[in-house]
Amino acid sequence: MDISRKKIMFFVMLTYVSTIVFFIIIRVLVKNSINLVGISMVIPIISVIIVEKFIFKESLRSLFNSNNFKINLWLLFAICIPVVMSFIINLINTVYFGKIIVSPKVFLANVITGLSIATISAFVEELAWRGFLFNELRYLGIFKVLLCILVMIILIC
Repeated sequence: MDISRKKIMFFVMLTYVSTIVFFIIIRVLVKNSINLVGISMVIPIISVIIVEKFIFKESLRSLFNSNNFKINLWLLFAICIPVVMSFIINLINTVYFGKIIVSPKVFLANVITGLSIATISAFVEELAWRGFLFNELRYLGIFKVLLCILVMIILIC
């Protein structure tokens, strides 16, 4: 088995097992564990660091390759969609049911939280799944790589 396949195997197994253990621990120890679910988004990047630095003694530079980070229209679109959807849902609820889901102050606080904390945790998760795995699987071709990553992410959810 070549190194790339070993890395992928270690990464996927470590990520799955760590995620399962994390959810078991917070379910048992924390009364309102739903508030800690977002923390699980950093498990894949921790798995990448363990696999790359500690198991295979390699650099993390490939994750931060400039080809992986391109600011484009899709990035702006991905940032704006949740904000616009929240606004539309609140507007529809107000018009049809006469009830505001959240006040403008709470809405603004949620947007700021979403664009800061949630964006950072989503970014590090994507860095692992798409940064690490994409680099390790790129020999398969773009369609097969994306399909493999999609299947792996679906299995963990």
